[in-house]
Amino acid sequence: MRDAEAGKLKPLEEAEKLVKESQTIPAGLHNFQELSDGAAAARAWVEKAQQCLKGKHLTRRGTAAPPPTLAHAERLIREAAHFIVSVRELASLTERVASAKVWSEQAEEAVGQWRQVAEHTFKELMMDHDRFGLELPAAAYVRACLDCIAWEHDARHALAGTAQPAAAADKSTPTPTPSGSAMKTSPAAAAAAGAGRVGSMSLTMSSVIPHIVDPRFSS
Repeated sequence: MRDAEAGKLKPLEEAEKLVKESQTIPAGLHNFQELSDGAAAARAWVEKAQQCLKGKHLTRRGTAAPPPTLAHAERLIREAAHFIVSVRELASLTERVASAKVWSEQAEEAVGQWRQVAEHTFKELMMDHDRFGLELPAAAYVRACLDCIAWEHDARHALAGTAQPAAAADKSTPTPTPSGSAMKTSPAAAAAAGAGRVGSMSLTMSSVIPHIVDPRFSS
């Protein structure tokens, strides 16, 4: 990598040009195979690096493909250290990984004190994360915090409707029940909806939070 950064390696495009020119020369050429193999390996690497740099992309079936992981990007950087040619994407990928690690530190700090962090802070962190084009480990923790905050909000909303004045229970006159589109959600229904949300969490409090912040998540 130091050779590439110092400009001692020839660009990949120049190596590919030499390989193409060799096809017009009717003679055996020294170093052809080494140059050809090195250029091919570097070109395959470039395609993988571009996936890390361009962010979200689609599969052949047109569905959203999962973003490459930070570990994958770091592995590509290590592989580039063995190339016999230089690749332009190396500098961009190295910078992207460095920025991603800074984000990870900020995210872990926020997760560690999530009770004191506003919800919009976690949302902003996820917006920044999506721009990296990489899936960072700390993103799972941030999503878990957002799920917890949303669930607790729904739970408070459900429980707020159950606080009835004591005198209301003594009234003999039944309260009319609205029907149709005007019917309001009952506290029981709201509580059930909140419980359903917990079951659908991609990262639940019981499975994720204890492992990532215990005991730091204690209120």
